[in-house]
Amino acid sequence: MKTARLDSLEERLVRWPAAAAEPRLILFDIDRTLLDTCGGNRRAMERAGRTVFGERFDLEGIDRSGRLDSHILMDAAYRLGQHLLAEQFNQFRTQYAIELESELDGQRVMPGAVAWVKRLAEIENVTLGLVTGNFASAAAVKIPAIGLDFSVFKANGFGGTGERRADLVGIARLRCPQAKIESTLIIGDTPRDIECARANGCPSLIVATGDYDADQLREAGAEDVVSDLTSPEATRFMNLFLRGKEADA
Repeated sequence: MKTARLDSLEERLVRWPAAAAEPRLILFDIDRTLLDTCGGNRRAMERAGRTVFGERFDLEGIDRSGRLDSHILMDAAYRLGQHLLAEQFNQFRTQYAIELESELDGQRVMPGAVAWVKRLAEIENVTLGLVTGNFASAAAVKIPAIGLDFSVFKANGFGGTGERRADLVGIARLRCPQAKIESTLIIGDTPRDIECARANGCPSLIVATGDYDADQLREAGAEDVVSDLTSPEATRFMNLFLRGKEADA
């Protein structure tokens, strides 16, 4: 008895429509959704922090998963007994991007991420963006290092541009006002991505490629969780989202 052949990711992506049913805005998280710096974030942040604040700067014990870079920096500075000054903030942000350059060789592309972004960028009526805790300068270093053109992301919300992660969706949507909130999709990997989507009333697709497994993500409120972007469930979800109706993936 022959076993049914499973379609490859490329074959499934080709079957996505040439144009979305109506304007769609698709907002990706970066870390552990598109790529994994394999510790590079922390190493670069700590080197930048020691340049600005001195050798006692350390991120040990500070929650970083899904948080804004600006909040991580404020926590680290506060632990040193310092109130973060605008000059220090700007100096750190610049130095952090410089330090990240030396960590690029260790980055790992998350399964299916590059193929998804390149395919979605071809589809009419789709605008891509980033909603991420990363500073814009850090994102501009990371994205090209995995073979993606940073300019393909047209509608973005970065760490440092809003007080809360949920604020970043509204900032991104200013660049794509034609997409309704129900046609705005967040793709991420943490409970904070789930909270962000819920706070804005938009759907989400959550990948279990980060620090949280599928059960933990569902417990956090995710309705649609997939193992990664290469899974048939993920491509089926996106096909339905693009078409706005039932479709075969």
